[in-house]
Amino acid sequence: PMFMVQYTIPNIIKHNIKKNKYNFCFLAGHMRKGSTREEFLAKGLESGIIDDNFFYTKICYNPKEVRDRLKKCGYNKNTIKNLTTTYVVDLFGNEMLGSELYKDVLPGIPASTPDLNLPPQSLSSYVNIAIESRLNCKSVTEKVYKHIHRKLPFLALGYQNLHTKVLHEMGFKLYDEVFDYSFDCKEAHQDRIDLLLKELQRLSNTDLSEIQDILKPKLEYNYNNFMKIANDKSTWIYSLTGNYI
Repeated sequence: PMFMVQYTIPNIIKHNIKKNKYNFCFLAGHMRKGSTREEFLAKGLESGIIDDNFFYTKICYNPKEVRDRLKKCGYNKNTIKNLTTTYVVDLFGNEMLGSELYKDVLPGIPASTPDLNLPPQSLSSYVNIAIESRLNCKSVTEKVYKHIHRKLPFLALGYQNLHTKVLHEMGFKLYDEVFDYSFDCKEAHQDRIDLLLKELQRLSNTDLSEIQDILKPKLEYNYNNFMKIANDKSTWIYSLTGNYI
């Protein structure tokens, strides 16, 4: 497969963000069989951790397939109805409907161009959630990098020890003043999901209004580290595939 080697695009959309509106934000993609994002959302909805202070999007191409799968796993009707309904926003925060889902939001920029823009709901959240598609290799993609690039606190699910080893070995600093990364070391991804949700529950009971100020030095450091390694193609490819070229 082809991997992203660029780290920026010609235009970065500027939003006028006055205040934080959400504790957490997760921009999920396609709900497919074996999807970690589907399991994360389903468990979060069932437990009540995903509530009005948690903004999320999701895409369901095959509602019947997803409905049958979730029903078999024992999830309740509200969770099933929620996850079989597509909800996506564009980069200006407006809901996108059916035919609009595949349109390029920025004129002149091909769909294959790496997109480091984020909608205002993400930029105005205290903590963003990123879930990588590949859990069996040291893969770090734009799902993680866009939050580093936009200097946003985030927690990610992916390869075991994604935070504590993979990103750390690439020179990024942990936000351990605020976050408990215990979930990151668990071997089974189901355990990582459960502990991440537990950590979000803990965070939801704390005052997150100062998180940007607390983490500002590390947010700046990680941004600068990102811009530095993005210019080294071999390092960049390694970060995506786990193999030097």
